[in-house]
Amino acid sequence: MNHNYRKSISAEFPVRFLSIFIFVFFFVSTVFAIDNKKDLSGVWTVKLDSGDIGISQKWYLTTFSDQIHLPGTTDDAQMGIPDTLKPELKRPQVSFSFNP
Repeated sequence: MNHNYRKSISAEFPVRFLSIFIFVFFFVSTVFAIDNKKDLSGVWTVKLDSGDIGISQKWYLTTFSDQIHLPGTTDDAQMGIPDTLKPELKRPQVSFSFNP
């Protein structure tokens, strides 16, 4: 038997196996990613932290009284400082999305 032939096959096997594994991994993760969407719409309790003290005062252990309806914004809920900026695009914006 030709030993050079045997070496080339054994050298190609890990590369082929790894290529197939990567393809299957990304294919499966893409299929299951479609089902991972969570609907967050509804009523949520919220507290704005303009002073950046929520973590140090452990707000995450308390229940908030203010409510916001999602989908929505803090402007819609009349919370915080209203956004007074005029929406505009100074240059074209490009975004890419991959949805199989």
